[in-house]
Amino acid sequence: MQRDKTYVIKHYKKSLDWVDNLRGLSGKQWYMPIEPEKWSVAEVIGHLLSWDDFVLNHQIPFLFTGGHLPKGPDVAHLNTMAAKKSREQAIEETLNDFISTRSRLLQPIQQWQQSFKIG
Repeated sequence: MQRDKTYVIKHYKKSLDWVDNLRGLSGKQWYMPIEPEKWSVAEVIGHLLSWDDFVLNHQIPFLFTGGHLPKGPDVAHLNTMAAKKSREQAIEETLNDFISTRSRLLQPIQQWQQSFKIG
């Protein structure tokens, strides 16, 4: 478990730096699809932000109480809403929200000591 936890923590910390470096993108780059028929950078970051928020607020609290994890949201709906929101938000707002949420999510992950399985 510790190896997996260490990997997740390193990955999340690297993602914070990587996302912070996106501040240099122009609006055109931010909203351009990364490939034809794919999401834009804005939509990808917004999608990650929404899932981090879900884990932080709807799963992590149950891990510390020993309760059962609640059923997850409708994936397609959450992704659609996240993409829509990120297209409508200012670049800085999406970046700041992502960095704040992912940083807050790192705290309980670093404290967690037990193994668990999802599903």
